[in-house]
Amino acid sequence: VVAVGIFVSVNAKARARIEGVNTAGNIESGLRHYIWEPAWREFLAHRIWGTGPAQFRVHFPQFRTPLMQYDPGWCHNEYLNLLCDYGLVGGAIVVVLLLVNLVWVRKYVERGGSELGSRGSDRTAMFVGVNLGLLGIAVHAFGDFILHTPAVALETTVLLALSAGGLRHATERFRFSVPFWAPFPLAIMLAGAGAWILP
Repeated sequence: VVAVGIFVSVNAKARARIEGVNTAGNIESGLRHYIWEPAWREFLAHRIWGTGPAQFRVHFPQFRTPLMQYDPGWCHNEYLNLLCDYGLVGGAIVVVLLLVNLVWVRKYVERGGSELGSRGSDRTAMFVGVNLGLLGIAVHAFGDFILHTPAVALETTVLLALSAGGLRHATERFRFSVPFWAPFPLAIMLAGAGAWILP
């Protein structure tokens, strides 16, 4: 919070953007309202199954208002975009999966009563940190098409995988030791994939 405060105070562009959010006629703040209203009507027209994956922009023109005569690309609200594309069914699946992950994994990462005084474990800290990161993404998703940005979508996928990874504490059945040399072939494969993807 302190770092953000300092950044905004010394960066004129960031300060002007924040100060102008609620200014009448501001295109940055005003456009989102003009997108969300027809998007909500689009969802209501296809509320059960939605319009289909990545079909928001295809169906948007029939619901837009006279004041919104351009293609926004995305809804600028990931939750509303999810409902438009996948309807209540898709939205319910996402919510259930996230809640199951949180509730189910949480009980395996908590320290038991007998663990007090034993050597430290980072599993609770990891779980809390990863899910706070996901919470930050979830809050930002209210006002932007954040998950339609590949880098953020990839980061979110990694955070979700790390969160779900807490299930490894549920049972010893699937745990096995790997030889010391095992990471080296994996590192070579990752380096090769990076060399192929980056250009």
